[in-house]
Amino acid sequence: MTTLQVQKLRMYIALRILLRANPAILAKLPNANELLTALDNAIADIQANDLLKKKTANEIREIINALRTNLVRDIMSTSRKMQAYADYKKDIALLKDTKYTDTSLSGLSDVELVQIAKSLYEKVNLYLTELQPYELNAETQKTLLDDDPV
Repeated sequence: MTTLQVQKLRMYIALRILLRANPAILAKLPNANELLTALDNAIADIQANDLLKKKTANEIREIINALRTNLVRDIMSTSRKMQAYADYKKDIALLKDTKYTDTSLSGLSDVELVQIAKSLYEKVNLYLTELQPYELNAETQKTLLDDDPV
């Protein structure tokens, strides 16, 4: 971190300590809880960015590769389940729109993978109530969007 960033972080931490030690000050501020939450989030973001900057390029590449692998795995899993549902319903269009293979995904960029994941997410949301027996639910949907390497 630069000297300015270190000073800003120290100032934020000092302010947080002051405000938490003196609840009377907080009581006088409108939206005090929201402001304190924003301050805590800013401190956490600065610290997380500092940790990320300390990582080497290889460590960052490993993290991105792991996220990409998880995203491909989740796309494939969702795709297989959607294929089973579309086959059961005899929905040719859905069958065609949700068919992905390891080979077709391997040559795609990270951005394209994310677009496919979002597309699958939207399609699953359309049929979410009917896909419960296929183990597609809100939790699996959240997982699908959490593995974003971009």
